[in-house]
Amino acid sequence: MGEFRIFEFLDEALVKAEIGEPYASRTPAVWPSEASASRIDRALWNIVGKCHLAAFYRMIGMSITNPADAISVWKWIIGRSVEEHLTNQAKNAGVYVAEGVKHWIAEVGLSIEMDVISLDPATNDPWVVEVKSFAGYFASKEIMTENKPKLENLIQIALYLIEANNGKRLKDIIRTSLANRAAADKKQAELAAQGIEWSHRNRSKADLAALEKMTDNKVRGKLVYVDRAEADRKEFTIEIFEDFDGMHYPMVDGVPFKVFTLESVYHRYKTLQNYWFQARAEAVRRLTAKGVKPPAFTTLILDPKDVQENMVPPVLTSKQRDQEAAYFKQLEAEIRNLSPNEFYPKPEYEWSYSPERIEQLFAAGALGKTKYGKYKKDQIKRIGDWQCAYCSYQAHCLKRQRPDLQYQVDDLLALLSDKDAEVEIAS
Repeated sequence: MGEFRIFEFLDEALVKAEIGEPYASRTPAVWPSEASASRIDRALWNIVGKCHLAAFYRMIGMSITNPADAISVWKWIIGRSVEEHLTNQAKNAGVYVAEGVKHWIAEVGLSIEMDVISLDPATNDPWVVEVKSFAGYFASKEIMTENKPKLENLIQIALYLIEANNGKRLKDIIRTSLANRAAADKKQAELAAQGIEWSHRNRSKADLAALEKMTDNKVRGKLVYVDRAEADRKEFTIEIFEDFDGMHYPMVDGVPFKVFTLESVYHRYKTLQNYWFQARAEAVRRLTAKGVKPPAFTTLILDPKDVQENMVPPVLTSKQRDQEAAYFKQLEAEIRNLSPNEFYPKPEYEWSYSPERIEQLFAAGALGKTKYGKYKKDQIKRIGDWQCAYCSYQAHCLKRQRPDLQYQVDDLLALLSDKDAEVEIAS
């Protein structure tokens, strides 16, 4: 008999539990982790953050071609543990106000969640704390040595700060989140009594006495990093400032960080959702032309005005639920069969750079000498944006970027697993 290896079982169960099956969203639901912004300086890259195409694929339930492995999933688990322990220590240290605070941004139909709300005991001023963990040489070099927060994380906390703005508004957000959780808990229990399974993700809690002490002053942020390997810690003070051009920018440790505007974050969310609305409208039109119409009791989300916070499913009979599910299955398949060149966003990162692009990046200091040297010696066959290496939808996207590889399935899968060919840091 072979030796029992417990991680063979643990890893498989963990990946299955964490990833699950892809599913299409019935609303244009975007995620904070999918935030992106247009770069002010576009000499090397146009955007920072999530590629629109990758986010769109997630929204329409496209099949995953490059699933996360067990190591990646364990990192997620450790990251959540770091957040949980920091929250508990904030309570022990007397600087805790609230956690898991939900806020609905109606402008883009986005639900955000603030990890920890803290206050300075000396002033009782409000702080939003966003907790991140990291590991590896390049992340440590960027964060610990070069004193640079990851731009993706900076976008996220900057979005929270511009929404919270000041202590008065933040207190209103916290109280609203608590009230919404109580209402959602009650609704969940009522639906369960009717045999309807529905859950929500509002986990907000607060120390009401600390909340009352919080001032109405400007909200500032702490972007907190913990090294998973060395337990080194780093915190960045994040603020928002409005420049003379009327645009809003993040400020890191008192230094203006004019890489992107907050306005572009909202604009890109709207653009992404517009793709979803256009694709859905076309799919509905095509199904209708085939004689397939939504059940009379089904409400389709076809306009931004149709999106509401905490949308609760209507009470349907078992037969009605089956009819609705059957229609949505056809609708979602129709969306995935639309022409990507007509209805999907374009890829925004490059899986494989051209020789000219590689020379440009090297001349600009954005490509390391070691990797460039290996490429010139033909030891590395491909160099591209690191975002593509960790994208769950590589093969779908690659059909558009490199149609010449479409039929080379075996070689393609081998290339997709070659993460060493990516640029270390594209920022």
